[in-house]
Amino acid sequence: MGKREQTSELDLRPGMTLGRNYFAVEFLGSGWEGEVWKVEERATGIPRAAKIFYDRPGLRKGQIRRYAQKIYRLRSCPIVTQYHHRDVARVGGGPVEILVSDFVQGEVLSRYVQRQPGRRLPVYEALHLLHSLALGIEQIHVHGEYHADVHTGNILMKRRGLAFELHLIADGLSAKEIAVELEISTKTVEAHRTSLMRKLGVRKATELVRYALRHGLIEP
Repeated sequence: MGKREQTSELDLRPGMTLGRNYFAVEFLGSGWEGEVWKVEERATGIPRAAKIFYDRPGLRKGQIRRYAQKIYRLRSCPIVTQYHHRDVARVGGGPVEILVSDFVQGEVLSRYVQRQPGRRLPVYEALHLLHSLALGIEQIHVHGEYHADVHTGNILMKRRGLAFELHLIADGLSAKEIAVELEISTKTVEAHRTSLMRKLGVRKATELVRYALRHGLIEP
């Protein structure tokens, strides 16, 4: 069964203003740090994607700055949307941090899966999709980074014949970001991950994902 349809946790609806420069158009997806919305520039009508960060104790301004810098470093990766600028707006009576990027046309993978017979992809189609995703994630790894929160609710897809054009619309926490949040060293985070993988008898991150799927810890 596909992942349950995500809904917005923010007091934000299509048509509402977002800061001085944007209108909210459509909720796209979410991750631990916040939500991604399609927005429209009030002055030009140009569509953009806005990542709106939740007001969480673990999210500090320095961490959001590092997140923006990370997106910029990954600007040559086709699976990562191009970063534009940082902004602040009031949502639900309080200020929120926003990172604005290019808007990419496509459909959220979870919605696409929900529309398929039996809410499953045909095997051949699923293999093509996973191949495209693996190639995209590989480019992130080449830059010394990784995505810690890949799921059907934060992958934007577009069919191109048998192939898929994919973009990530929300990012997970890197080892450095987890370290900042928990106020421990990056080496400690990596040591815990290595210890966990050793105890589970897995050698690669992909094997760890398969273990989580097999034991129902994450949804396919």
